[in-house]
Amino acid sequence: MTMTRKALYLHIGYHKTGTTFLQTTLYKNRQELLTQGFLYPKSGVGLGYGHPLLSTLFKLHETTRVRCIDEQHESKKYWIKLIEEIKSSTAHSIILSSENFRRNQDFKFMKDCLDNFDLKIIIYLRRQDHYIQSMYNEGVKNLTRRLSSTIEQYSEEQCGYNDCLETFGKIFGKEKIIVRIYENQQLPKGLLQDYAETIGFSTKNFIIPKEKLNQSNSAIKTEILRLLNKSDIDQLQYQHLYPKIMALDLCPKLKNNKYSAMPPALAAKIVDFYAKENESIAKEYLGREDGRLFYEALPNPQSHWENPLSISTESLMTEIVNPLLAEYLPKFGYYRKAHRLLSHKIRERYARTMWFMARIKRRVMRKNPA
Repeated sequence: MTMTRKALYLHIGYHKTGTTFLQTTLYKNRQELLTQGFLYPKSGVGLGYGHPLLSTLFKLHETTRVRCIDEQHESKKYWIKLIEEIKSSTAHSIILSSENFRRNQDFKFMKDCLDNFDLKIIIYLRRQDHYIQSMYNEGVKNLTRRLSSTIEQYSEEQCGYNDCLETFGKIFGKEKIIVRIYENQQLPKGLLQDYAETIGFSTKNFIIPKEKLNQSNSAIKTEILRLLNKSDIDQLQYQHLYPKIMALDLCPKLKNNKYSAMPPALAAKIVDFYAKENESIAKEYLGREDGRLFYEALPNPQSHWENPLSISTESLMTEIVNPLLAEYLPKFGYYRKAHRLLSHKIRERYARTMWFMARIKRRVMRKNPA
């Protein structure tokens, strides 16, 4: 018996376009979505609220470009559960979301697996200078990656969207791709409402998460962490120090946007580099004859910029060094006291042992005089 053909909306990112917020909101409003005929499956949900465990079925080894058999075997279990979940649901549409669906994937195999669905692929694009800066901040604060390069070095990594769009267009058909723009001017009702209108559900009765998800660091904290990443402290020490730095409550002067990790000249250079590609995407996927993909004013390379490293010694001590010392010194005093006490007990135990050994030796010598 073949499964009734249903619509499937595959949300593939990009990173840093509010994906975590969307995934969290959709997951926490699963029941409300179901009443409208939309299924946001539990099957394949990872540590967050997206579906990365489903994407591993199509994952290719970075070197051999062959599907990873071990991970594929594990992922099959989630796909079996997903199909069962879809079959048992009365929903007419399914929503899957994970940035991993667009990275290192066997797209032909993916197409074969999704052929029973009326597929639509949703992708949000962010202007490249903002995207690079946000990904850079994420890489620096990532406990595993611990990025230590400067943003100038990092920006040399390509960030074109055309390759991704052309790959999906070639395999699935360009008519299946829905391009949306992650930019305030083009999201007048907000990201969630734009996403809802694109797919066709209502958010009227939604419960919106109040917590701020996946917040970006200030440029000052990012630079502190980058320098820490560059040091030779081990992972255990880093994991102990990291939350203390993240918890620093910087004064408004250091929190504001006056300090930026990316110089305006570099931002302008990046925007200019991708200008033709963006124009092509705007015309081909959004039908904009003027070729404008992003509406925000272009960065001025002559704009004043303050390097995060330019903060005064006084601010550095007041806002960063002193709070860390206040956190560590009391503990240091406790550990020093504990060390002294332990050392005293060890010396005392050693002295008693030596006294006891000497006493035994004297007794032995009395019984066996030379």
